[in-house]
Order: sequence, then C-alpha cells, then structure tokens
Amino acid sequence: MMSPANCPVCQTPLPADARYCPQCGKALFTPDNRSAPAADNWVGERRQVTILFADLGSFTAASEKADPEDVIDMLNTVFTRLMLECEKEGGYLDKTVGDEMMVLFGAPKAHEDDPVRAVRAALAMQKEMKNLAGFMRRKVGRICDINIGINTGSVVWGGLGPEGHTQLTVIGDAVNLAARLEDYADGGQIIVSEAVYHRTKDLFEYEILEAIEVKGKSGYIPIFAPLREKESTRKAREEVANTVPFIGRGQELDLLHAHWSRTGAGYPQIVLLKGEAGLGKSRLAQEFINGLSTYSHAKHPLVLMAQNTSSNHEAYHPLAQITEQYFGLVANDTEVIRRRKIEDRISALGITSNKFIPLMGYLLGWYGTQLDSDDPEAQQNLAYLQIAAIDAAVDLFFKQASRRPTLIVIDDLQWGDDQIIEWLNRVLTASQMVRIQSGGFQLMVVAISRPRFDIPLNNVKINNVIELSPLSEAERREMISQILPGEGVPATLITRLAKESEGNPFYLLEVTRELVQSGQLILSSGRWELTRTVDQIEVPHSVEGLVMAKLDTLTPADRRVLQHASVIGMTFDEKLLKEITPVENLDASLENLLRQGLIREAGSTDTGRVFSFAQAVVREVTYNSILRKTRRELHELIADLTAGEIHSAAQNFEALAHDYATRGQDEKMIAYNWLAGRHALEKFNFEVAFHHLQMAWDTMIEIPKPNPEIYQNLAEALGDAGTFTSHFNQAAICYQTAWNLIKNDPERQASIYYKMGRLHFYQGDFSAALEDYQQALNITAEYPYPQLRAQIEAEIRLLYDLG
Repeated sequence: MMSPANCPVCQTPLPADARYCPQCGKALFTPDNRSAPAADNWVGERRQVTILFADLGSFTAASEKADPEDVIDMLNTVFTRLMLECEKEGGYLDKTVGDEMMVLFGAPKAHEDDPVRAVRAALAMQKEMKNLAGFMRRKVGRICDINIGINTGSVVWGGLGPEGHTQLTVIGDAVNLAARLEDYADGGQIIVSEAVYHRTKDLFEYEILEAIEVKGKSGYIPIFAPLREKESTRKAREEVANTVPFIGRGQELDLLHAHWSRTGAGYPQIVLLKGEAGLGKSRLAQEFINGLSTYSHAKHPLVLMAQNTSSNHEAYHPLAQITEQYFGLVANDTEVIRRRKIEDRISALGITSNKFIPLMGYLLGWYGTQLDSDDPEAQQNLAYLQIAAIDAAVDLFFKQASRRPTLIVIDDLQWGDDQIIEWLNRVLTASQMVRIQSGGFQLMVVAISRPRFDIPLNNVKINNVIELSPLSEAERREMISQILPGEGVPATLITRLAKESEGNPFYLLEVTRELVQSGQLILSSGRWELTRTVDQIEVPHSVEGLVMAKLDTLTPADRRVLQHASVIGMTFDEKLLKEITPVENLDASLENLLRQGLIREAGSTDTGRVFSFAQAVVREVTYNSILRKTRRELHELIADLTAGEIHSAAQNFEALAHDYATRGQDEKMIAYNWLAGRHALEKFNFEVAFHHLQMAWDTMIEIPKPNPEIYQNLAEALGDAGTFTSHFNQAAICYQTAWNLIKNDPERQASIYYKMGRLHFYQGDFSAALEDYQQALNITAEYPYPQLRAQIEAEIRLLYDLG
C-alpha cells in the first residue's frame, strides 16, 4: 500500500510505503490493512513503551441479556470515546479484544513523558465512562465501569503474525505485567506499576496499595492507584524544575533581567529563549520569575505562563491558556460566571466594546463546532473573526501592561498553534510602534522553544534571542556535587556522568535520581558508594524517552543510517557506513542528521568524512533500539570488512572487540580487547583500558587451558589499569596471577614486585609497599636492571618522605 504524499494530520511529507507518520505518529493504514512493513524495509526495533490495558467491568453480566447488536453498538461507541481521550495524549491503539483494549504510549512515536500521558489518559477515560453511564444503561440495561493497568518498560515493537498478515504490536515482559495489573484492578480502578509511579508521582496524587503476587514474578510487586492530577500541574512542574541546581546560566539570567529593566522603563520586550530539550530553558525562566521580587515595583508584576502539560501538540493553545489565567477562569465555571469574570476585568481596563466578550469566547473555544462551515463566505468571515479575536487579545494585554508590569512566558512554543504565532507577530508590531511613541507599556514576553523551530515573525526584529549551550566540564562537575551532596562520590562516576551528559542538566539530574532510586548508588555513613561498577550503569528511561522522541521525528532512511552508524561506534567514517547501509542517498541522510544536531563532523581521511554522535546518550539509545538479530548481522559484517585494516587503524580496536564479542568469538574478542586496552594504557586513558582488559579477563578465566603468555600479559596489564582506576582488589588478583605464571624471568619478577609495592603505596599501606619494593631491589641487586632499580629507589625515597 502506498502512503499518501503528506500526513493527513500534520502535513509532513511522507516517504513511500510509510506505515505511520514519522513526525506525529498518525497511522497511515486502515483497520483492514494493518500489516507491518516488509521485512526488507523494517523488521522492528527495541524501545521504551508505556502500555495501558483497559477492560469493562461487569461487561459479562451486561451482555448476557442484551441483544448482540446493541452490545456491539455499545462497545464501539465506548471504545471510540475512550480512544479519543488516549489520542489527546498521543496514545496508539494496538488492539481491541472483546471488551478489552490495549493502548501504547511511546510507539510508534515516543515522547519525553509517555508514562505521564498514559496516567492522564486513564484518568480521563474514567471520567468519560461516567459521561457514558446513561448511554450504556439504555443500550444494555447496565452501567459498566473501566479497570485499567499501566506499566512501562523495554519491549520489541514490530510486525507479528503469519507472512502477509502481520500486525504492528509490542512484545515483552513489560506488556505481560501491564495485563496482569489490569486483571487485578477492580471496581473502576487504575493500577500502575512501580516504574510508572516513580515517573509520574510529581504530577499525580497516589494511593499506595498493598503489594501483590503476580504469576511469573518472584516476590511481591508494589502497586499504586492514581487518584487525581495534583491541584496545579504547573506548580508541580516548577517544583521538579527547581530541584535542578541552577548552574552555568548566570549570563543568560542577567540578559533577561536587563530586558526586564527596559520593560520597567515602559519599553515592551520580546525575548526568544532557545535550547535543546533538557538544557534548562524552563528552569532559567523560573529563576528569572523568582527574581522579580527583588525589584521595587509600584505594583506587583502580573505573571502569566502557558505550558504544554502533556497533551499532544495539536491540543496546545497557549494564547487560550494565558487568557484563561488572566481572567481567572476555571473548568467548572458556568457561562454566567465566565462572562461576569471577564466583564469585571475589562471594565477595570476601560474596554467597553460589546464585541469583546464574544471575541474572547471564540478565542477560548466556547462555541466549539458551531462556527464550522464549508461555505466559502462563512469561512472568510471565520478568518476575519480569528484575526479580530487575536487583535482583541493584543489590545487586552497592552492595556493591562499600561497599568501594571506584565510578564508572559510561553513555554514549548514549538508545539504552539497558529493563534500564538499570529499573536506574537502582532505583539512585536505593536511593541515596535509604542517604542517609537516613547513607551509607557510595561510588557515582556518570553517565548521558549527548541532550537530548530523557525518562528514566522514576518521579518519583525525580535529584541533578543538567547540560546542555551551545554554546561562546561567544570559546571557539570559542580552540578553533580550539588545533586549528590556529601563525601565519597566515586571519581570514576563523576567522570562518566560529566562525559556522557554532554553538558545536559536534565541528563545529570535524571541519571543520578535513577542511580539512587534503584539502589545502584547508596549513602552509607555519610559517604556515597556504588553497588555496581560504573560501566554497568544504565541510561534512565526518562532520558531514553527524550532521545527516542527526537529519533521518531526522522524519516525511515535517516533513522536507518543513524542506527547503522551506532553499531560502528561513537565515531564512524563515511566509507564504512556506506558499505553497511543500503539507502539511496546516504549523503542527504547525513546532512539531515547534521542539521538535526544528532551527529557532527569529526574530521576526514583519505576515504571520506568522519563523524561522531553529538551525545553519547544518543548513540546508546539508538543502538539499543535495534533488534538483537540485526545487531549481530551488522557486527559480523563490520568485523569482516574491517579486520584486514586492524594493524594500520588503531581506532578500530574498540569496534572490533565489541563486534567479535557480540558474535561469540572468544579468541578474537580477547585479542582485540587486549589490543584496545593496551592502546588505551599507552594513551593514559585508564578507564577505557580497564573496561576492555576486564572484558578480556572475564572471558579468559573461563577458558580451561588458556595460553600462559597471553594470560600473563593480560593479568599484568589489567593490574596496571586497576591500580590507576582504584580497582585495587582486582589489581592485586591480577598481579598475583602474573607472578604465578612467571618462569625464569628475573626482570619480570622484579617488575611485578615493584607494581605490587606501588599498589600498596596507592592504598596507603606503606609497610607492605616497602616490603615489596625491597624484594624488587634484591632482584635488581643480582641482575643489571638499572632503569627499574632507579625507579624503585625513587619511590622508596618518596615513601619515607610521606611516612
């Protein structure tokens, strides 16, 4: 089936044979033709998904005495209404079976907050079931409730079924647990797993339920029931944002305050704040708002803030949000109360037009579909009405700003609707005019957006664009120290977090939260300790969601190129990528990925350009999205293509070691990890050296009769790497192993004694260090090894100086 040229929802151009829109996730196939893409184009992928199962309580009793035609009519209507609530949150209907439905959040399109979206959808579904009570009673003589189970986790998303009849779905243990939770829910309950709870508890009020036993799971499973959204989602988001230490944004904060000072002088200011997800745009805006209290204002500033609180981008109407905030409108206001609130406000501002309230009503969506029409004249009138309503909103806030300092913050502008863009255009034009007329309006608008969102501002000059950059190395380390106050944070952990975060505060916060919550990092007697090695730390799901959301905006070809590049490594060259990636226009895909900021050029060779991933977390999430079978095939292909170049291309050591490990070829895996580790030792990159040598060692010790020379060399090298990375126990084991394997080689014996002495020295055990140093000196006194002897004597002098 050929896909349409453009997505019917967001109008994004679609690649041929697309099964869903790569931008908004809209399904492009009919219920009768839901087969997955052909295996040669797309075979599936691994990803983090939140799964919602729902079934109708009391359905069996309701359907027993009702006519089957009425039952089907009831089910179709109920499912349609419930699915509308899920689609508002970006949900995707996987299937319906009888009275049960399965909805996915995170496939085919991921979002940073899929668990939040699922819980919000579940609460909305509960509410909608109450609205459907009368309909169900009329149709089947009984009112059904809805029981819901939600879990989040790693799944495989792909086609399942006989050839020619495959359907898109997800498979994995996370799906099974979601289904079990739904089975356990009763009486219209929503039950979520611990994983969902931890990712949503800042935004929803929960009842902690008694843990349950689940078939196929050992021990008891904690469960939780969401009751309602917290009183103010916006305030909850601010609380979460304020847990991020405010570091490295002083210059940007000063710029915002400089613009506020000009606002106070009566000159309206419009500022565009840009930055990648997670760099702290909202945190900076909140810090700025908090700082307004330090000014000596005649009247306290009015602050209005619009945010996309998790609905899909089509449902985000920032101008309506700030207008509702301004008039103090709430959901349960009657029409009379709404009108009275607006009348009171505009009367104080001197607005007397009898058209103003109807215009505000249009802006706020009071009239629903009453204004829809296919008549050209009616459509033209509607266009005039839209502009008139936006102009009225511009006039409203300028009048307010003439009486009181007003700050309007529009977050997530990249998801805003046409109304807010047109309103910004007109505010900019009006601001320019009032500045010419010597000001008098204390209005400041801060628009917050992702960097690659181009706002059509009709060539009106914006006051300032502030673009956030990643934190510096020093700022990253300072932030880690503030997130983890106390002593003993392992230096290896700080180094890894600082490096892999690429200066993203959100990453630093989320990964440390995950480490503490999962028990991988514990505080014991005032000191932090890791319960697993640094290289075993996993990227938290919230960061995976953030990165996966970005990957889901790519075309299928660009995504395949990025996935294949991730198998090559953090750095990859154009020539090798072309050899393993069968796409028509690789150059175009690389340019697209460069523009998206996912990769960057890292240099060039005689065979072409060299690229690297912009962030380590992007490469990790991309790699983990590939099916294991596909990974193995690509690793085997890469290993075969590059093995002949190993001696002339040291940078391939690491890639080849990984390739042969995935293929289960132990001998080559040991050899190339040994080479990669030795190469890293020579470059004084001790963490990388330890990682590769440890992998080789773990495999070597399982071999019944390993080659003694290789075993000895590996043991000594791993002992060196372990000494310099504070893995002292491992270093001691390795040096002892190397000593036991030495035969008739006094120089190697002296060297091992010296290294064992150095190991004790680093541990602060000076007496043991001196004993080993002396053993080494005794050997060098009998055999002429002047360079080694001089090195030992120098360290003994240092030891006496310290002792």
